[in-house]
Amino acid sequence: SRFGVYAGSQLSTVTVSGSNSFLSFFHSGDIEFGGPGSLSVSSSFNMNVAPASNTFNVPLTFSGSTTGRSFYPNLVTYSDVTIDASGGAITVQTDLTCNVLTLTAGGLTIANGVEVVVASFNSSNSNVRSLTFGTGNWQVTGSGASWNCANSTNLTVSYPVGGNLLYFAASSSVSFYGGGKSWPYILNILTGSGTTSSTNVLTIEDGGNTFYAVSVGANSGKSRGIKFPGPYTTTILNDFILAGVSGALVYIGSTNASDRK
Repeated sequence: SRFGVYAGSQLSTVTVSGSNSFLSFFHSGDIEFGGPGSLSVSSSFNMNVAPASNTFNVPLTFSGSTTGRSFYPNLVTYSDVTIDASGGAITVQTDLTCNVLTLTAGGLTIANGVEVVVASFNSSNSNVRSLTFGTGNWQVTGSGASWNCANSTNLTVSYPVGGNLLYFAASSSVSFYGGGKSWPYILNILTGSGTTSSTNVLTIEDGGNTFYAVSVGANSGKSRGIKFPGPYTTTILNDFILAGVSGALVYIGSTNASDRK
């Protein structure tokens, strides 16, 4: 079955279910969904809108155990997107921009070539779930614990070898909790001003993580840094690039004060 919404300016709580249903929104101008409600979808989801200034300001949750579903974000900026689909699987088929992306249960796949921009990503729980990166890049724009997989029990992570980049681009320092999993190429491109060792620091907070590669570079007079979790082991499979310049040094350190030299 197909359920379409063709007009309207505000969305209250809506639940769409059915293993073969496909939810589509069609609109030709600016669109803004807001209010206290939420949208829970156990089907595929296609935000089929014209290129305009579009926002979706209610939580969007994918639920249900159906596999093979698709999410087409299509030129819309979302607030919170949650995958809470035990036994189910969702593939993001077009570029996604949202505030908080949460993987609670089920499978989340990013199709090849799809770009993802999020303020934060969270998958810290013990439910069975999987995260599959495509060849497109991710940009994480939030500060603080903007990548949180601290509890990685039953989490499976896969990525194309050398095929995508995970940028951290906040205006202040960031904490990365990887839960001891294997991650793609990460880059510190934090944009806060300053030239001290406490500025623009990407901190790997937990041990046992493996990265395809790591890069930290200074830019426009701004220092950047990276801290690793002492006394734990972090593995970098390929390049480890520290590219500071005069007046904007790159710092490397440990979360354990006794390890710092």
